[in-house]
Order: sequence, then C-alpha cells, then structure tokens
Amino acid sequence: MTDKTIANLLEQFADNTISREDFQILIHHFKLSGNDEEIWSAMEKIWQDLKTDEFAYPDEAKSAFYQRLVANKKFRQSSKLRSITPWYRYAAAAVLVLIGATGLYLLKHTSENSVAKRYKNDIKPGYTQATLTLANGRIIDLSRTNDKAVAQEQGVIIKKTADGALLYDFQSRGSAVGTDTAVNILKTPKGGQFQVTLSDGSHVWLNTASALTFPVRFKGTERAVKLTGEAYFEVAKNEKSPFRVITANQQIKVLGTHFDVNAYDDEPVSSTTLLEGRVKIITPAHSINIKPGQQAVLANNHIDVQPADMEEAMAWKNGLFLYNQQSLETIMRQVSRWYNVEVVFEDKELKKQLFSGALSRFKNISELLEVLETTGSVHFKIEGRRVTAMQ
Repeated sequence: MTDKTIANLLEQFADNTISREDFQILIHHFKLSGNDEEIWSAMEKIWQDLKTDEFAYPDEAKSAFYQRLVANKKFRQSSKLRSITPWYRYAAAAVLVLIGATGLYLLKHTSENSVAKRYKNDIKPGYTQATLTLANGRIIDLSRTNDKAVAQEQGVIIKKTADGALLYDFQSRGSAVGTDTAVNILKTPKGGQFQVTLSDGSHVWLNTASALTFPVRFKGTERAVKLTGEAYFEVAKNEKSPFRVITANQQIKVLGTHFDVNAYDDEPVSSTTLLEGRVKIITPAHSINIKPGQQAVLANNHIDVQPADMEEAMAWKNGLFLYNQQSLETIMRQVSRWYNVEVVFEDKELKKQLFSGALSRFKNISELLEVLETTGSVHFKIEGRRVTAMQ
C-alpha cells in the first residue's frame, strides 16, 4: 500500500466518510506493518492538510490520546505539534495509530438519538458512593450525608471534604481510649468509587466493588491496611513505619510511593503497578521487588514482573475505559462492576475477541456498547440490568 493511499484512507477516516471495506483494509495494514515511519509520514501529511475548523472531539478522549501521542519519540521529532490546543482536531485520524488499530475506534458523530433507538433500556454510569463501617458497627451511607464531621473515634475526626472525599484528621495523640486501635471499613458497591485520606496522610482512591479495611489511627512500627478489589495508593513517606497492603493472596510492602493494586476475586490474576518509589511483593512462596514502570502479576502463586502499561493501569482513576488488546471477557467484567449489570455471553467464543480503544467511564452503557459494536463482530441487547453479548 502506497503512502498516498494510506494518507487518503486516514483522511477519509478523519472525515468520517470511510467505508467499512476501506476501514478493514486500513486496520489490516497497520496491524501487519512493522514500519512506523510510514504511519508518522501519513499523519504528518494529514496534519498539514486538515482545515483546523473541521473537527471536534470529546474532552475525555483528548487527554488519553494526547498522552500516547507525545510519548512516541518518533512523533515528537517529526511532527509540527506545538501544544495540546490544536491536537484534538486531528485526533479522529490519529486514533487508529495510537490505540493499536484492532477495530475499536471512537465515532466522531455518534448520535444520542441513534443510540437510544438501538437499546430500549439504558444504564447510567457509576458515581461517587460508598459506605463507611465504624468500629462500633454503625454503617454510614457517605453518598447521603452532607455533614462535614461524619464521626469521631480515638482522637480522629472523620470529615467529608468539599469535593466529597473522606478525611481522617488526627487531632490529638492523648485522646485515644484503650490500647486497641479502632478499625473502619470503606466499601464501594458496584457502580461506586470513593477517595479517602488516612490519618497518616496517605491518599487512597477506591475503585468500584472494592473494600478497604484500615485503622482509624496507625500505631507501632507498621501501617497495615486490607484490600479487596482495586485501589490506587499515594502513601505518605515514613521510613520508621512501613506501609503494608494485604490482599487475599499477597502483601505489598512500601515506604512512600504511588502504586495501583488490582485484586478482585473474579479476576484470574492480581496485579500491582508501580508508578514511583519502592515496592516489595510478598507471598508465601516468593518475595520480589519491582521498580517504577513495572507491574507484578500474581497467578497460581507465581509472580511475573513485566513492563507496565501505565495508562491502562491508571485509566479507571482518570475516568476512562482504556484497552490495549484486551479480551471482551475482561472488558465486560469491568463493565459489569462499573454499571452494576449482569453480563451474559450467548457464544463463549466471543469472550476471546480482542479489542483496543478508549472511552469515558462517565458515558451511559449504551455508548460503550455502541463503540464495541462498530467492529461488526459483536452485538448487545439490554434487558433490565442484564447485558447479553451475541454474534
């Protein structure tokens, strides 16, 4: 395929005029090509030729695709990119290159009316909601309380901040009663997420269908919390008191660092992704350190350390569904948790299909399903809170 043909097809994609047949030709070419130079050459031509007032693109897509764009050294060296402001105008053309060209792409002119016609039912995305279980067993629905002071235990005032997060404000070391440390549980339901700042200053983002068990105040030479589900941690540094995250099958020991832990019971593996600092993964059989930019994957009591796809690991925290050659089964497990739906596959072979792409987590489920359907290889129907995937 000549450079001119590639550029023409990319420009048709950017204009939203490309036929399904030509689209398949385009993704087939990029999937097989090992020559990045022709891709960047074609992108450069489009950048020069596009009229700057022709394109508009969703805000949530700009950030994710921009980061992938500027991360590529070849593009930085060759393109005329000067700032993020004009970049989104050719994002529709760039998306095929940036997200792997496997068939999932974001439609520039998706009509809400057409989506509504395809699905009789629609389901709203998750939102900020959680419950807090105090040491005395009292359960507080944090999505329904507007109180700045939620509770007080052992010299710690539990507050809701202006942005709706939870803050454990350690007021006095002398006001604790007894020798035992009170333990609280922050739990998000399916379709919920929440943030909390612990009494030591560590900040935790809790993903949907997850639970964090932690002391109201940390005592002794170690800070330990328990996690089910997924959370992102920014741990306050304290060399005298290491921080431990305990899951069902491993412990993560840190001093002061930023990392994500995915330990859902229904996932085949647990993963720890390190953004900065130092982390040690401990299991009954192994103990291993990982470096920033690495991911430790635990399966069958074996730890495999590999380079991390940082954007994919952090996508949920940044408000995105972001996939790079992920199976439909994996994608739909996340969809099930975030939209609080049951997912059924009419054909089990559909589970193995791979997709790449990105979409805001704050869109209705119909928009996500509509994008997945653009590949032509899967279709969906919504009945109540059940989503069925079919040929």
